[in-house]
Amino acid sequence: MGKDDGKSWRPSATGRGAKQYLKDIADTITEARAEKHAFASGIAARKGGEW
Repeated sequence: MGKDDGKSWRPSATGRGAKQYLKDIADTITEARAEKHAFASGIAARKGGEW
């Protein structure tokens, strides 16, 4: 990654298990979690919906 001057670019990454060095240089870190999910209730995925 290049040096961020705060004006020209803001890199973004998605995924899980970020390395600590990425967390150290990040401006923002968020975590998404399912509070309620159909799959947990046994409702199967639908073609065209979940895949």
